[in-house]
Amino acid sequence: MYNALSYRRKMTISEENIRIAVEELERYRQESDSGIRPVVRQIPMAEIIESLELKRHLTEGNLTGRPFREFLRRYLDLTVRLHHPGSMAHQVAAPHPAAMTARPVECATNNPRAIYEMGPAAASTEAFLLQGLVA
Repeated sequence: MYNALSYRRKMTISEENIRIAVEELERYRQESDSGIRPVVRQIPMAEIIESLELKRHLTEGNLTGRPFREFLRRYLDLTVRLHHPGSMAHQVAAPHPAAMTARPVECATNNPRAIYEMGPAAASTEAFLLQGLVA
């Protein structure tokens, strides 16, 4: 059974994992931009769960260093490559590369843009940007 409190105690943020994530995301972006990998690999959900070894990682943790790199590579290989030249982006557009620097801040603070009282800086920034888009 999944125990959120015990799992949370196992979580760590390390400079090594941040470096690995940046390196792997850059590798992923280059592969996607070049078109050398397929846009998407649609395999059954059960196979994805097994491939990512989610149950083991949830119970044991240890997603640091090389195990984290291996997990992240498998994970990224199973995503839709929105930056791929063959992607039609019919549901969502590819994010701007600068979003990679903002998203970790958003995740760490967990301040939603949609609720001003819960995320005044995020909501104000979004309002400002949207006003510029419609002006």
